[in-house]
Amino acid sequence: MTNRMHWGMNPPGATRRPLAAWCGCVRATAGFAGVEADTQTRKFVIDFAGGQLSDMPSDAELEPIASAQNGEIVEAILSRVDGRDEWRLVAGTACRA
Repeated sequence: MTNRMHWGMNPPGATRRPLAAWCGCVRATAGFAGVEADTQTRKFVIDFAGGQLSDMPSDAELEPIASAQNGEIVEAILSRVDGRDEWRLVAGTACRA
């Protein structure tokens, strides 16, 4: 399984002020500790900071829009990181057979 991720400061249709900039990313096998890992599922944890996201209140209900090439997004959760001016996207992906 291979992965490729794309980000852009001003993707097509974006406002002049960027939505945010990514400031960290971790990729891991999805699942829970103590349970046999599913080798066909990956979890991505991506932190964003600055831009329009920094203006959002911590209780803002934002809906992430995520896509995967040659795979499927099975979970996508976006939330503010407590104590920091950052937001975190946790996305689970599965390979297409």
